[in-house]
Amino acid sequence: CILVLSDFVCFGICVTFQNFGGKMAIEHTQVRRTNVFDKSIMVDLTRAVTEISSSLEQERLFKASANHLIRLLNADAGFVAGWHPSNGELLFCKSFKSPFYQKFNYEFDPEDLLRSRRVTLVLKEGRILQVNATDSALGVTERRMFADTGTQSMLLLPLMVADRFRGTIGLLHVQKPRLYDKQDILIGHLISSQASTSLSNAYLYQDSRQRREELEAVRKATLSIVASLDLQQVLNAILRRK
Repeated sequence: CILVLSDFVCFGICVTFQNFGGKMAIEHTQVRRTNVFDKSIMVDLTRAVTEISSSLEQERLFKASANHLIRLLNADAGFVAGWHPSNGELLFCKSFKSPFYQKFNYEFDPEDLLRSRRVTLVLKEGRILQVNATDSALGVTERRMFADTGTQSMLLLPLMVADRFRGTIGLLHVQKPRLYDKQDILIGHLISSQASTSLSNAYLYQDSRQRREELEAVRKATLSIVASLDLQQVLNAILRRK
């Protein structure tokens, strides 16, 4: 929730990572009273959280999350990728661009993403990580990713639904390196956490709707069978058994 109190901001963040890598659920709740956000950012954050929380379609939710993060953190582009939690199968990989940087053409090989040590940490441990092209600890795969796309800085955020997928939202800066400060991390944390929660709700809604549709189909089939029976023959058969 986000509440504006005069010139201060009071907000709460609740993040839950369940059953990743056989670990027990970890819940973290943080409530802080601070003036780190100005009112314009608060308006944008409120709008972003509202749109994401109301999204019940996966594609719409991915688009809303990535585009709001690109705008809020002034990124040039971003991507959303997710893999099956058990067998590692790629489930989705979507790219998004800032409207001010449409000339940026890039495609990440999902296999490269999965081989990235930092992406692996995000997927396994739910970490938020920032990576720069000048980082001496970059692996071979990560260096190739940065070189192929001209990326200078990248912010990786967890996007996870325990029994569905493990994924990440990546934000890219290509025009110049970007050092993400505490406010950037907090904004990213808030948006990615809300996206994970909304995805869980969307899947629950879809499962519930599918179950209702199945029960309705059974009900209609039963009524159709009953209507096709000769009730007199059914009654006669029951009486003969007596």
